[in-house]
Amino acid sequence: MKTPDTVTLIYSDDTVERFNPTTGEYEQSGEVIERTVPCLWTFMQRGKQFELYGTRENKIGVVRFSQAQEAFKKLKYQDETYVPIEELDVMIKGAVHVKRVVE
Repeated sequence: MKTPDTVTLIYSDDTVERFNPTTGEYEQSGEVIERTVPCLWTFMQRGKQFELYGTRENKIGVVRFSQAQEAFKKLKYQDETYVPIEELDVMIKGAVHVKRVVE
């Protein structure tokens, strides 16, 4: 069942940790761009997931946006982080398979 929801897209993950000798700590530099957008969200059944990706261990979801989105590095949904696996070529532009990652 498709669930209407919102997700946070993370577009830039090019942050670099640099050592600051004055404070003696590592500081992050770089810009992270986040944008919250509406979407429809479904999780893939384990059998279909095994057929397509060869694993039952990962949590794979299908995200459908109302408009095509720029390529993003990560996606946040309910305090979990997902990375895009592949874009789907369907009638609705912006459908993406995403896989949960542990940070």
